[in-house]
Amino acid sequence: MKKRLVALMSLVALVALPAVGCVEASPPQEESGGQEPEQVILSPEDAFDLAVRWLNEQYPDIAPAGDAGWQVEDVTLTGPNGEPIVGASTRQFTSDNWIATMQWAVVAPQYLEYRITLKSMALGWYWSGSVLGQDGLVTEIMPMQEMSQASSQALAESFVKYSPTFLFDGMADTLELTDTASLRCPYCWVFTFEFDSSQAGYGDRTGKMLAQVITHHTAVVTVQEFEIVSAVMDEMWDMLQQAEMGGSAPQSSVSTVGELIANPVYETEVRVVGEVSLLGELFCPCFELTSGGESIQVWYGLMVENDGTELPEMSVEGIANGDMIVVTGMVKGPGGVHYAEGDFWAKGIEMEVQ
Repeated sequence: MKKRLVALMSLVALVALPAVGCVEASPPQEESGGQEPEQVILSPEDAFDLAVRWLNEQYPDIAPAGDAGWQVEDVTLTGPNGEPIVGASTRQFTSDNWIATMQWAVVAPQYLEYRITLKSMALGWYWSGSVLGQDGLVTEIMPMQEMSQASSQALAESFVKYSPTFLFDGMADTLELTDTASLRCPYCWVFTFEFDSSQAGYGDRTGKMLAQVITHHTAVVTVQEFEIVSAVMDEMWDMLQQAEMGGSAPQSSVSTVGELIANPVYETEVRVVGEVSLLGELFCPCFELTSGGESIQVWYGLMVENDGTELPEMSVEGIANGDMIVVTGMVKGPGGVHYAEGDFWAKGIEMEVQ
């Protein structure tokens, strides 16, 4: 499986609304004399045309016309230093009243998925969905709706409700909107919510020692063109990055490999305990870590992101097969160019205290 790359922060907010519809539209197959036809993989243009046709069926009075005279332009994704990101593609489709952004990762055909965000700044509509490149399945992620203050407020409130801090111990009957401000840009608002938690702290604090005290929180959420672009709690917690402002991600509690595999969390720092095996026996700077009845492959070198960024190698000096250790790191998700889904990248290794 491959890791999907995305460049827009709008995807963080997709948890706010469920998918409400999908339809399968397979590309036409040529007859081949009784033989199984070869699977046709949709091009970006064909996938976009399919999505527009689907929209016209679902929203005939709102959706852009199929012959809207779309102009197509490739967009280069760049990293923080301006370097192009390898393995990710973005294409924009524009007409008089609409702009669509399509993103996809350069992956094997069976994993190809085109993500589409469609907006009309002139008409005030927003839609997002996806099209599978292999079978043409269209899935609606966020239904067509107006980018109004009311809908933007609902989006922001849902984001707060689904944030780890609120989900962990937020008191639902205390959540309230306390302020709304308009910004000097189209469809831009800042919403301030306040609520109480039954315990202190931020994020998911499962397994941590917590102060049993009612804690008041203030969350300031900025919505621009129906996307969450900023969310800060108590002026110190970044709700999008799930980290202290200007700091790093919070340290997680220690899990077994079995617990991690049962509830995988990609690209998020976790701590895993297990027994070392196959160290020095594999054709890679990696070893097996086993606990809870499951094993994962832990890499401590040759950890290269899709944009070419190489993480520092971790020392395994003093560690031997059979040792119980705690590894801090992250599970890599689908869409990797230099790694496989499920690989565990080490950021720190420590001997377990017996």
